[in-house]
This record gives sequence, C-alpha cells and structure tokens, in this order.
Amino acid sequence: LLIKSGKEALMQSILEAERVAEVRKRELEKTKRIKSIIDFAYEGIITVDQKGVIDTFNPQAVKIFEREAYKIIGKNINKIFPEFNFSKITKIGQKIEGKIWTVGDIKIVANIIPIRINDETVRTVVTFQKVSQVQKIEQKIREKLYLKGNVAENTFNDIIGQSQIFRSLKEEAKNYAQIDSPVLLYGETGTGKELFAQAIHNHSPRRNKSFVAFNCAALPESLLESELFGYVGGAFTGAKKEGKMGLFEQAHEGTIFLDEIGEISQNIQARLLRVLQEHKVRRLGDDKVIPVDVRVI
Repeated sequence: LLIKSGKEALMQSILEAERVAEVRKRELEKTKRIKSIIDFAYEGIITVDQKGVIDTFNPQAVKIFEREAYKIIGKNINKIFPEFNFSKITKIGQKIEGKIWTVGDIKIVANIIPIRINDETVRTVVTFQKVSQVQKIEQKIREKLYLKGNVAENTFNDIIGQSQIFRSLKEEAKNYAQIDSPVLLYGETGTGKELFAQAIHNHSPRRNKSFVAFNCAALPESLLESELFGYVGGAFTGAKKEGKMGLFEQAHEGTIFLDEIGEISQNIQARLLRVLQEHKVRRLGDDKVIPVDVRVI
C-alpha cells in the first residue's frame, strides 16, 4: 500500500510539474508576443510601475527621444522626464488623451492610460508620437480625401444673403438636413445648388462621412452608368482589370450629390430608382448586389 501510494504521489508530482511547465511556457510565449507588439508599435511606449520606475521604453521611444533604453529603464520617470509631472498624473488616476508635452526641443502628443486594480493604479502606460509626425499624417489624410473629391468644404455660414426669402431658404435647408431622405434642389445654373448640397451634408448626421459630387451631364450614358454603379473586371472593352468602385459605393454612409440629374436617360433613371428603393447597387457585369447606405441630393 505504501509503495502504491508512493508511486501515485510521484506520478501526481510529475503531472503537476508538467502542468506548471506548460503554464510557464504559455506565459513566456504570451510575454514574447506582447513584447513584439510593443517593439514594433508605430508609437513610442513607456510603462511605469507604482513607484514611478520605468520598466518599458520601446524602440520608437528610443527613436523619438534619442536616448538608449538601458539608460532609461529602471530609473524614476520624474527624474528622467520631469516635464511629465507624473506624480500629479498618477494621483488623478484617469485616462488622459491628447496631452501635449515639450521635452527639450521635442514636442509630443501623448495618451496616458492608468491600469487600476481595486481602485489603485498599479501601472501606467504612456503612448506618444511627435506632434510634427501627427501633423504629417493628418495632412496626408486630408490630401487623399481632397484628391478623391470626397469632402464637402462649405457650410451654411458660407452662404451669404440678407433677404427674408434667402434667410428662410437657409433655415428650410437646415431642417431638411436633419431628415435622412433624398433632397431635390432646383434652381438655375449658377445659383449655388452645390453650395447648398455641401452645407446640407455638413449640417446632417452624416457630416463626418464622404461627400461625393458628380455632374451627370459631364459623361455620355455608356460611361455614366459605370461611373455611378461601378463595374467588374472585363465588363467592357477598356475596363480596368481589377474593376472599379462606383460613386454610390464611394459615398457609402455619406452623401452623393448628383448635379444636372435631369440630363440622365430613362435607363439610368430606372437603375437609380432601384438604388433609392432597395439601397443596393449592382456593378456592371456583376451578378451580385452590394448594400449601400447613401443620402442622395
């Protein structure tokens, strides 16, 4: 009985040791994955323990501050970066976004995330980028949006008029802007229909989404159809191999402004009616439909 019990205990110990080893292995792999994510992150990352000691200073942080990690890790953040006023931040114990700091001649924009357990901050994570880099990224995004023509530049403040009729027209347009239904703007050439279309978009719940403007009289029917609804590769002679997204797809969740809509043929009108009724488009040469959520002006 003693021998059997001893064997069972030994076997149990071996199994327990294997289990512990497997847990440690998984934890080590998890730690390596987290370290890889931190090391390859686009932003600088610093983590600080309860005592204010820096225990993470990733490669991007090294690049931004031009300081070696081994000279930073293990040091108190208040001594290395007194500009952060870290003691005050940890007392607040709340997430802070878009904090601007100047360290020497380097300006950074940072997010501070406290990790709290039982109402106590046990660690603080700081992610940051150079302000100049954020500005470059923002500029690139703006340039790409404007190149696509998917931005409404004008608001109702840009529409100037003093007559009672004109002021009433602006107020009426503002009211329609809040109703997510198609809008028909009627007026002579040069009276500012697109100006009103942009203002309606910017005053609507879709203001932060795309605004796609298109002149229906600018293209013949054969090209107009492919421009509005898109096409798949090889749909017609001269079509792009990879196909093309139509304007309704580009305006998804935003607004599409169809100028000179009276110039389109009955065939295009029929397809447009289907989009308005079913909120779906079918690319030329395709057999499937694509759901779209678009406000039409």
